[in-house]
Amino acid sequence: MSKFAQLWYWRDGLLDDRWARVESFETDEHPKSTTIIGGDRPSAAPAFSWTTVDTAGHLVVGMIHDHLPDAPPLWWVLVEEHHGLVPTISLIVYADARYPDGTVLTTDQYRAEVGASRPQAGAIRWGKGDPKLEQIYTAPAFRRRRMSIKMIHTADIINEAAGWGGYLYGGEELTGDGQQLAAAWSGSQRLREQSVTMPPME
Repeated sequence: MSKFAQLWYWRDGLLDDRWARVESFETDEHPKSTTIIGGDRPSAAPAFSWTTVDTAGHLVVGMIHDHLPDAPPLWWVLVEEHHGLVPTISLIVYADARYPDGTVLTTDQYRAEVGASRPQAGAIRWGKGDPKLEQIYTAPAFRRRRMSIKMIHTADIINEAAGWGGYLYGGEELTGDGQQLAAAWSGSQRLREQSVTMPPME
């Protein structure tokens, strides 16, 4: 059974000119890894994760943390990369107290508000439009704290709030660390059959 929460999503209108209001749920009221568009809120259950926008214009991802007791508060910088054949999205992860947990900055907001570089706690990258998980990294000081789970759930709801389509998936090409992640993902619709084992990424 997967260690990851199995979720479905509800997307309802825009929070601002970029981000949609999204909530995710663990219930069995709708098939997992599907999205309900608009209408009345489709569940009386509390959301597992949700999006808001704060007074400074930052996207904020809220999340229930019962399944992540060791994960630290995190804030994020969203980087859209247009190099190569497939555009990618990256989230750079920070674990200091500069912003409240769940705050997401664009690169422009980061340059304007933060400026200088800071120590990173991790990063995750996936395809834009085809959300195949390309890379996930946790800094050594933050390992064994379920950071990868928090990163993936955050990436999922950001992907949904931006309308970039679908939920992160992986499993076709894996490093050794990726194989451990796939084992945690066992039973999830996200996991594709593995075909190639890759060397570790530096």
